[in-house]
Amino acid sequence: MDKKLNFTREQVTKILEDIAKEKDGYNKVLKYSLEAMMRAEREIHNKNYGDVSNGYRWRRAFGNKEQLKLEVPRSRNENFYPFLL
Repeated sequence: MDKKLNFTREQVTKILEDIAKEKDGYNKVLKYSLEAMMRAEREIHNKNYGDVSNGYRWRRAFGNKEQLKLEVPRSRNENFYPFLL
């Protein structure tokens, strides 16, 4: 069952600002944002190609003065590759 949370733009902005103010917060916001966009892209891919999700693989990316370890979504047929990468 999909439960959707309906936050306002202001609420989302406030949440992101609070996280960004934490220690290493900029990298956390960047990591969470990139992972969320890739998961959303995989959902679109799955609907368009009749594919199904099949876990994640780890990839590295550069953040603010350090590397980020990103969870990159996979599809069962292994033909999904996120546009961001």
